Amino acid sequence: MSTLTALVLVSALALSACANGDGQEEPIDEPTAGAEASAEGAAADAAEDGGEDEEQIEPSDRPTFEAGGPSPRLAVTYDGGVSVIDGATLEVLGDFSAQGFVRVNPAGDGRHVFLAEGDSFRLLDAGTWGESHGDHNDYYTTDPLLTDIAVDGDTPAHVVAH
Repeated sequence: MSTLTALVLVSALALSACANGDGQEEPIDEPTAGAEASAEGAAADAAEDGGEDEEQIEPSDRPTFEAGGPSPRLAVTYDGGVSVIDGATLEVLGDFSAQGFVRVNPAGDGRHVFLAEGDSFRLLDAGTWGESHGDHNDYYTTDPLLTDIAVDGDTPAHVVAH
């Protein structure tokens, strides 16, 4: 347990060096293009699955904030779930149940990770991203979300972003 705690603290300290000094965030009125694309994909997957009894959170319905700089987040697994932690403050921003031997794999976009859970991979939105505009970047945050978007597999595996 102490090794995991040390690893989280070292990772958080390293990532917090990239964070904005004032930590201030400002809400934005409209979701970004990335959030809209995520919402469309989630809606399409929900329609294919026939819907579930659980109340589904539409990704674009989550409040989105413009941040003053990068807002690093960590996805940490434990027996029975995964937590998304603020990389600067170590505050738990989201905690989700998961089954089996749980591990995370980066999706390659700096925002999402795939949660290997039993015989599938579920998409976890860490809720932080940046958009390049040539001479500068804009940074955004929202609440983390463990989506219903999943890729099934027959055997244990890992995700490699290419």
